Amino acid sequence: MLLIFDASTVALVSIAQESMIMAAIYLLLFMASFVIISISYCSKCSCRENCNHLIMGWISQKLSKKKYGAYTKKEIVFGVVLPLIPTLLIPQFYLYHNTLYLVLYWLLFGIAGLEIYFYVCKGCKNTKCLMRRPKLGLTE
Repeated sequence: MLLIFDASTVALVSIAQESMIMAAIYLLLFMASFVIISISYCSKCSCRENCNHLIMGWISQKLSKKKYGAYTKKEIVFGVVLPLIPTLLIPQFYLYHNTLYLVLYWLLFGIAGLEIYFYVCKGCKNTKCLMRRPKLGLTE
């Protein structure tokens, strides 16, 4: 998660160079997206008390009640995909002006994605989570 925050900081710097108001809007949207995802998606995780996504698990524990279960398409679309779209798309309009920022932004996001895939979500016990990547060689 820290790498995602780092990538978003690069985006924030890039946006702020052109518009402080848009940078403030982006920061609010970015923070809101993490809260929305934590409440709508992470609140259903049976492993959130021991989540490797430390920040998301903590936010989920503090802001939502336990409601373990399967994820609906509506929760995935409105609780994960839609909140992520502005946090990924808005910076692109500002990053393309500076190749270094653009490359750094996507490099950080790419490394974060690989880290999540290969380390953070590896072996998660929440069989209903779409991010789950079971450990190889283990059976349930």
